Amino acid sequence: AVRAEPRGAKAHSDLGVLRTQREDVAGKAESFFAAVRAKPGHANALYNLGVLQTQRGDAAGGESCLAAVRAEPGHANALYNLGELRDRRGDVAGAEESVLTAVRASPGDADAHDNLGVLRSQRGDAARAEES
Repeated sequence: AVRAEPRGAKAHSDLGVLRTQREDVAGKAESFFAAVRAKPGHANALYNLGVLQTQRGDAAGGESCLAAVRAEPGHANALYNLGELRDRRGDVAGAEESVLTAVRASPGDADAHDNLGVLRSQRGDAARAEES
């Protein structure tokens, strides 16, 4: 697909996912960056780039996840990851906001519900933690 449409964001993003499955770290980074260059608002490419950057310990991962949320406000995975990043940085309120939005976007996501409960518990809100 990339050969047929070398500037196609979706093709580069899909290739990045394929390279992720093959554990080709350098290749997937190249593909996700190419997808974002081709279409700066490509939410899935931004999300995948954010995950990759976060795994590498790169602080830019949060910015990429935030950009994915801006491009697609209901992108549950990006919201969930953004919440985790905010929690790691000590922004529990911001983390809760992101994860709550992820839960609303994808109500069947058990991990998001669990994480929301943990965040609420950290804030001392045991009653709301249990209902998460």
